[in-house]
Amino acid sequence: SSPHHYPGRTPVTMARRRFKALAAGNRFIFLEIGTAIAEFIVTFQGTCATGPDAEARWTKYWDDTALQLEEIKHLDPSWVPTNPGNPDQLRAGLHQYFLAIGETDKDVKSERILAGNILLGAYEQYRADGYILTSFAIRGDRAFHRLLVRGTGRSRNPIRFALTSVYTALMTRHGLVLIAPHEIVRVGQALKAPMQPNGERRDAIFSKDVMDLGLPLVQALVSRYDLSDFRSTKRGAKNWIHYYERMHFITNLFRSRHDEASLWTVPLFDPADRDELLAGRLPASSSFPVHTTRRPGSATLD
Repeated sequence: SSPHHYPGRTPVTMARRRFKALAAGNRFIFLEIGTAIAEFIVTFQGTCATGPDAEARWTKYWDDTALQLEEIKHLDPSWVPTNPGNPDQLRAGLHQYFLAIGETDKDVKSERILAGNILLGAYEQYRADGYILTSFAIRGDRAFHRLLVRGTGRSRNPIRFALTSVYTALMTRHGLVLIAPHEIVRVGQALKAPMQPNGERRDAIFSKDVMDLGLPLVQALVSRYDLSDFRSTKRGAKNWIHYYERMHFITNLFRSRHDEASLWTVPLFDPADRDELLAGRLPASSSFPVHTTRRPGSATLD
């Protein structure tokens, strides 16, 4: 073969390594958050989050969840854990959900749910940092090796990292999309008001219950992560490999779409697709109808 041919570095194999990095991240992070959320639902479903013993139930729930999270750390190395998350951030987010259950004021309830969403999003994105950088790296093969060995996919070569940053900025601007039931959101462009089922956008980007924030915690979170400085044209992400850029977009996304009923519905998989997923296999094609509107060449967010 040609002396300039490197086995295992074809575009196809390098793309597979990128997807492998994202898959490893989703596998590990969603195990943590999924476990915590599932236990939360089991513990506090119905009216169990109210009453004189509510705080005691919360304390027991979190103690049990923290123990499970500690056990997850001892999984075999194939799970590829990277940046250790801050359990206090996860705990704070879940506690906002807990407080929202018993809250009678509609606006305060909405703000507590928004605070919980942002806190869990921040925990998830911090955990995902190494995986995301690896998936966008110019040399995905070497980046994945660094992820396995050092827990980060970042290259120590400043030129290579600069090239990766430029590539990711272009992908963020022109390629990354978030597919929702009634719309396709372009991550690198200014976030607009949500699209309604009738095909028209809502008049205001934020609904009234989260337009003027009164809860100190959610005020602090929005001030920390929303980089738009009230400028509607600055509500898109510039570069997806940077944590604060991702959180900037996610905070505005959560705030603008927290009341979208369509996002709470069960994904529209047909029975054959569902059976394939439960069996641990990817279905040949998805039955989610909005996928047919995806522009060729766009990448979705995992």
